[in-house]
Amino acid sequence: MSFLETLPPDLKEKIVSVIRSNPESIDAFNSLYFHAVQAQAAIANDGTNKRRKLAGGESDPVTIDKQSTILLLPKLSFQSPIRKKLNLVFSLNKSTQKPVLAIIKDEGYETPELVLTNLTTTNIRFSAFLPVPEKPKLQCLVLFYEENLGSKYNNDPLILNFNHEALVKDLMTSKVLSASDKNYKNRIIRQASICGFKIDDPFINHDSFFVDAHKGTKEGTLYFLPTNIIFGFKKPILLFDSKDIKSITYSSITRITFNITLLVSKHNSETGEVAEERIEFSMIDQAEFSKIDGYIKAKEVVDNSMAEELKAKPVLVSKNRELENPLKQDVVGILQEEPANDSDDEDEDGTYQIGEEEDEDDSDESYGSDDGGEDDGDDSDSDSEEEEEEEEENQHNE
Repeated sequence: MSFLETLPPDLKEKIVSVIRSNPESIDAFNSLYFHAVQAQAAIANDGTNKRRKLAGGESDPVTIDKQSTILLLPKLSFQSPIRKKLNLVFSLNKSTQKPVLAIIKDEGYETPELVLTNLTTTNIRFSAFLPVPEKPKLQCLVLFYEENLGSKYNNDPLILNFNHEALVKDLMTSKVLSASDKNYKNRIIRQASICGFKIDDPFINHDSFFVDAHKGTKEGTLYFLPTNIIFGFKKPILLFDSKDIKSITYSSITRITFNITLLVSKHNSETGEVAEERIEFSMIDQAEFSKIDGYIKAKEVVDNSMAEELKAKPVLVSKNRELENPLKQDVVGILQEEPANDSDDEDEDGTYQIGEEEDEDDSDESYGSDDGGEDDGDDSDSDSEEEEEEEEENQHNE
């Protein structure tokens, strides 16, 4: 379904005839239609753009239906802010006749899961098609914004995956695409542009790349894009402008991996204050170093890896403070005690040398025998002579 369904039959037939002969003219008709309905809404509201409020302070509910559908992308696998297979719809808000982007179930036009009513660049921060690592048939569409209707799901970004071959078939079935024009990306990008925001395709004609990385314990993909860096896709999903990167530090460099720490400026749109935040990504493959380093140098980001404040500094302990630690005092005291009888200790600790001790004892004994050995021999000789004389005398007497 498209705006053609709202036209009178004769006008519809004329426009369809023009589109058949010139398929690109559909963009012009879409732009004309949006201009007409917005001008009509402005006249109805006396030229003002104020939003009407309900009693509870909520915005008017958005009502969309099949007749107001401009472009329907069916059966998309949403990863954020909810994990379901849903439809993404470019449509018109029947009450304001302004373009909206909604997430709906198959027959859930009247109760959409989420609605973006402001599709201008003041609300849409970033949107792009991204490749899905190791899955060439899949594409990822990401869309970061400031606020959705009712601030549902904490205004988390839209992250959705789809099989591009299956999507092309669905869009051809609904006659959004034709056999001669299967470029679904161009169709979606043109429709977004008509509604007021831009969808980038940074991996076409750009030096964009992605690497596997960790942030803390979370494993994800780090995308280096022409003007942005994204880490996803496990919450919280990070997006920051490459011009806000003040410096980079390479650390924990091993033969296999390394870490990077980015110093990023963060702008508070409400207060106008600017704060700086350090964000570390770890476990990046060494093979990716040259690409990251080239990207950083191209953005003229300061490399702080050799900054003095980040270098390891030697620890100097003064003599006066050397023994402040009580545990250290105990250890030093033990080391400074006089050694006791080492023989027992050596026996216990396995350093006791048996052979050397025995040699020393033997030398002492031989040294003593040299001093007193002769005296002992004289005494024994004199005793034996006296005994012989006594025996001779006894025999003589007998």
